[in-house]
Amino acid sequence: MKKSAKFKLAIYTSLFGDKEELNDPLNNIENDDTDLDISFICYTDSKLLKSKSWDLKICDDHFLPSDKFSRRVKTMPHKYLSEFKYSLFIDNTVSFKRLPNSTDLLTKNKYLFKLFMHSGRSNLFEEFLAVNGLGYDTPDNLLNLKEYYSKFINLSNVSPLSTNTVILREHNNGQVIKFGEIWWEHILNFSKRDQLSFDFIKLLTSTETEYFPGTKMDNELVHPQSNFSSPRVLANFDERKFAFMNNIEQKNSHTSKSLYLRTTPDLKRSTIYAKRNSNFSLISNLCFSGMTSRFSPRRNLDVYFSNIFKDFLLNKSNILFIFNDDQTNQSSFTDEEYRNFKKAVSIFLSDSSICEIILSKDSNYQLSTSDNLNKELDLVITLNCQNFLPKNCESNFFNSLLPFNPKFLFLSEASLDSNSSLYLYDLFIRKNSYKNISFTSG
Repeated sequence: MKKSAKFKLAIYTSLFGDKEELNDPLNNIENDDTDLDISFICYTDSKLLKSKSWDLKICDDHFLPSDKFSRRVKTMPHKYLSEFKYSLFIDNTVSFKRLPNSTDLLTKNKYLFKLFMHSGRSNLFEEFLAVNGLGYDTPDNLLNLKEYYSKFINLSNVSPLSTNTVILREHNNGQVIKFGEIWWEHILNFSKRDQLSFDFIKLLTSTETEYFPGTKMDNELVHPQSNFSSPRVLANFDERKFAFMNNIEQKNSHTSKSLYLRTTPDLKRSTIYAKRNSNFSLISNLCFSGMTSRFSPRRNLDVYFSNIFKDFLLNKSNILFIFNDDQTNQSSFTDEEYRNFKKAVSIFLSDSSICEIILSKDSNYQLSTSDNLNKELDLVITLNCQNFLPKNCESNFFNSLLPFNPKFLFLSEASLDSNSSLYLYDLFIRKNSYKNISFTSG
């Protein structure tokens, strides 16, 4: 076992921007005995903060968004704490049950690098889905990260998952420095959510870490806390939405966080102002669907589909896809587009029963009992079927579907230039009427 001869420890945190009030980590301490020489240091860009526990270090000469720069201090303590051999990073929300002592500096590895295992998620793909679902980063940032990381390893195989709330390091060690600098590069290049890159970089650099006993929610070092446990501006806070709902001009939406923080945030109100990423859009992108803005032909229809398909989430639905494989027009839905779109719908509406009919060019198709559609249909989705569009609902083809009382969603081909339109026909047979909704593509 390796034991350090030095007993100086820097416990540090970072608080940048209008996010939350500065926490005192000693407020609820149960045991303040320690054999270490401990310094408490808070890095911040605010000259207004005051604390009886923290030594405040001002870092206001940076030109990065505050939620990015705060991670620089977190990932690279060797840049800030070179005079200390050991550092313990804690999130600003952390409160100690007891102070660290020299036994915490013991390690079985060549260098000290300890943190907690995640208390709720087991691999990186679960973290990816959680960050998207909570709206903690943009879909583009998350998908760029996944697309790049997947070249090296399946995200589900990055396991176990670490949590970065408490990190004890021998931060001047060469391997720990290398890890921190690469970690920082990935935060800059991909997602600000540092837990998304930590375990990937650990594998990439063969960095050895070990876990504290327990989890951050159940251990003998710090009190349990969650992202929602204190008055704070959450990572999914939508500044522009807050400005709109509180009669603030959009050009001044950058003041939203500080204004919201003054009103004592709570979970209920934080939900009102939260960004939300579309789960269907994420699934569509994971299926390489051209219905999104990410994959060609970038039809950018996934958000509209999210609103349509959410009505079918609560109940098991019967869905029929009808695809005309005539692709003579450059803007027609291709076979790949159709397959990827159908796959996304199948995953999103996983409790639904899905069947399909493939039409060929110049088909004169009429349903029969041999199609095994002997139950009521809830939704019919057609692609490239503009030649079958109902005229006063008299088409033989669609008349054959009338007994099933479905809702129709027609996706017709359109040229892909910015001046054209895609048409969604929302046909409610039960009401004997339909409405034509046009969305401009581009």
